Amino acid sequence: MNCQQLAQLLSDSAKRRPLVLDARSQPKYAVSHIETAVRIDPLTEDLTTVSTVSPDSRVEFVQVFI
Repeated sequence: MNCQQLAQLLSDSAKRRPLVLDARSQPKYAVSHIETAVRIDPLTEDLTTVSTVSPDSRVEFVQVFI
């Protein structure tokens, strides 16, 4: 999935919204991020920020290089 496809998915109210995980640094996340994104720290194994996510959540992989 690319960025354009993700934008279309997030704007389509008829489809279930995916959980968006943002693995960028805190300073980059603070500058801008997708409104519903959850930041995770890629340098730690601590996933408590996503521990409450439903196991049947939709998962998509989007890789963006900035």
